Amino acid sequence: MQVLAKDVIEIARKVVFNKQFLLVGHDIGAVVGWTTTTLYSELIKTWTALSVPDWPAYLWALNNDPIQKKKGHYVHTFQHKYIPELMLSAFNYRILRKLWADFPEATIDTYLNLFSEKGALTAVVNWYRALLKLPQITYTPVTVPTKFIWGNQDLAIARGGVNKNRDYVNGPYEFVELNTGHWFMEFNQNKICHEITSHIQKYN
Repeated sequence: MQVLAKDVIEIARKVVFNKQFLLVGHDIGAVVGWTTTTLYSELIKTWTALSVPDWPAYLWALNNDPIQKKKGHYVHTFQHKYIPELMLSAFNYRILRKLWADFPEATIDTYLNLFSEKGALTAVVNWYRALLKLPQITYTPVTVPTKFIWGNQDLAIARGGVNKNRDYVNGPYEFVELNTGHWFMEFNQNKICHEITSHIQKYN
């Protein structure tokens, strides 16, 4: 995770010439973003997290909240070798097709064409394998202006960790709860864009 956070910084340096930058991340990208704001807070002007709370809040919920334990059971399953790939690809990728049921058929086909390439599915699952093997990072409370957007129908993230997240932010903090699911960027695009830009404009 330190390497991924450093990648974010190096990309930003190439783009914004060592100035502070605006950071937005969704899902595991949000975990990377929370890590980046922890390790490089002086370089980030605003931080917008989508769906996933700060890692210690999520990990607390995964260990203590019964609803999150149920929703996050797959994270433990994905720690095994070979089994996750077999599960996800079984019956013509039935699990993934169910997850993406509301997406256009052409979009699903595009995703599955990519996921069916040699090594691609393992590369995807490896993100989850790495999550529970993170080196010890001291996740000190975030101090940069932060907005956290969460859909209360999210299939993977329960309210327990979302509520706990406030304990890990010491800077300006705004929480936005939406009556939607995990794929809100695709199906609530206008609302999400408004929430992101309003946060940026507030501190820009």
